[in-house]
Amino acid sequence: MIKIEYIACIDKSALDSLCRAYTFKFDGLNQESCDIISLIFTSPLTEQERDDVDDFVNKLKIKERIKSEYKNHTINGILFFENKRADLRILYDEGAITLADANYIENKLAVVKQDVCSGDWLTGQYELANNVVVEGAFTQEIYDSIKNEIDNYILESYS
Repeated sequence: MIKIEYIACIDKSALDSLCRAYTFKFDGLNQESCDIISLIFTSPLTEQERDDVDDFVNKLKIKERIKSEYKNHTINGILFFENKRADLRILYDEGAITLADANYIENKLAVVKQDVCSGDWLTGQYELANNVVVEGAFTQEIYDSIKNEIDNYILESYS
């Protein structure tokens, strides 16, 4: 969580450059090591300047929340496709599919996997629904299973 402190003291005219400087500096910091950002002004702010600073701070908070959400979506996406890979391995070990079938299925899902493993579950959902065709070893049952899990994840995790 980020705490923002306002300390009265820097020239008000430097607000824009200050915001740009903090945005740049803030982006380069590890979230865990950045708990406090102090904005210091030499004189009291006008109401408009205070609103501008509040907008700036709110954008930082929103950005950090979004980055944190994507980090969680990415971790969950990687875990999801590790489970899918394990499912294919079990099918292969049981003789239900061949190695060629497993590779075919993984290739059919490559774009979806790339999206979901980078935290873009909505894009992965779109790709699956619009660009992945059920055929060959990639059966309707496999498609439906993956689609249902992605749909459920999005329903539970996106608000």
